Amino acid sequence: MIVKKMPILQGFPDFETVNFFTGKFFQKYNFTPVFYDIETTGLSRNSTYLYLIGAVGIEDETWYFYQWMAENASEEETILRIFSQFLQQYNLMISYNGERFDQPYLEARYKKYGLPSPFDHKMS
Repeated sequence: MIVKKMPILQGFPDFETVNFFTGKFFQKYNFTPVFYDIETTGLSRNSTYLYLIGAVGIEDETWYFYQWMAENASEEETILRIFSQFLQQYNLMISYNGERFDQPYLEARYKKYGLPSPFDHKMS
């Protein structure tokens, strides 16, 4: 398995995004956002597998880019466990098409391994 964690020093997120997600609105509602995306070997959640999860989250006022990559199908469960633990510090999931593809795909894979969904009680 390949794991990366790198601070984002320029580019994303831009200054307006940083201000928005660290501003008074998010502090008032205690939102802790994370951006995430997945890559799979196909569209079917039952016959393909997850091989990459990428995420951007804020820790101690610094944005970090994370990436977990399975080198083969046998590492999928490990990536799911690590991602679930990672998500514990966030309560707002932000993704492109996440509610229609990413989250249902992940939930099906968590179910396959008998793992609880890390998305329970989180906003999207």
